[in-house]
Amino acid sequence: MINIRSLRDLLRLFFIFKHEVRITVMLTFIVIVLGAFLLPNRYESTALLLVKPGRDSSTVPIEFADRQAIVIPSAQRDPILDEERMLTGRPIMRIVAEKYLAELSNAAVEEGFFAKVKNIFQDTLASVVNVMRGALQLVGLVEKRSPEERLAEDLGKNFKVSHEPGSTVMELTFSWNDPAVARQVLETWIEQYEQERTRV
Repeated sequence: MINIRSLRDLLRLFFIFKHEVRITVMLTFIVIVLGAFLLPNRYESTALLLVKPGRDSSTVPIEFADRQAIVIPSAQRDPILDEERMLTGRPIMRIVAEKYLAELSNAAVEEGFFAKVKNIFQDTLASVVNVMRGALQLVGLVEKRSPEERLAEDLGKNFKVSHEPGSTVMELTFSWNDPAVARQVLETWIEQYEQERTRV
């Protein structure tokens, strides 16, 4: 066991294990470069949505009298939570996933050497994943789901909605690896939510 008591001992260790340190630094650099260039980028699309709940769900005004005003905490449920639940519900997610798959099948195929290599790699990876999923379904470890359901689950994981307490503005955030797709999916999501809200 080597005791490190000073900088001199540390430098001596560095020169003893110079080859191992060089390999470690090279591997770390290669991992950083590959991660920077090969990992997919994440783009975020955001929107602010003003929701005006109906009169039934509005809060009751506080009455003022000669005595000191006492604000009683409201036991009413926040109506925006219902809107958030509707926005992140399965029916809307399923419709958005179906529209996304339809647009994806109608999209033009990218041309060029790198685009072809990328498409071959993605197709190969998708085939391997489908084979593994089929094997797991055959054994009974995974239930069988349609591509729309799987895509809806992926879209739901990348979609976030929040609002400040007492505010009627919902902040929507959707992240995806393509900025145009992220914006389009968020716009479709809002349109479907407005249609569902009008229907309800």
